[in-house]
Amino acid sequence: MWTKRRKLTPSERSEVFAKTDGRCAYCGCELKIGEMQIDHRISLHNHGSDEVENLLPSCHDCNYYKAGCNPEGFRKKLKKAFRQEKRCDFVQRLEDRYEGWNGVFYFEKMEKQLGCDDEARE
Repeated sequence: MWTKRRKLTPSERSEVFAKTDGRCAYCGCELKIGEMQIDHRISLHNHGSDEVENLLPSCHDCNYYKAGCNPEGFRKKLKKAFRQEKRCDFVQRLEDRYEGWNGVFYFEKMEKQLGCDDEARE
């Protein structure tokens, strides 16, 4: 069953934005709060919640390509797309943004630096 998204308050949007210091949780590009998209780490379709704990700031491209995947599914999807010999312009743009990517998303690097427990992400 699909859950209806709720509208976030301005303070909740600011809280999500601050989680990664104004950067996309996935590729790490700088965001403006007005252009930031809110991504559900675990999608509503997959029984994720609309609570701030499940939300991450995202750029349009990462949010669009991630779609309903969880972070591990998105990681696999990106790796597969980057291995393809022929890439559409959209995937090429993502690949340029992820240049030198070692498979670890920006938010995961931040969590590791802060000493967050890996189990808390699951």
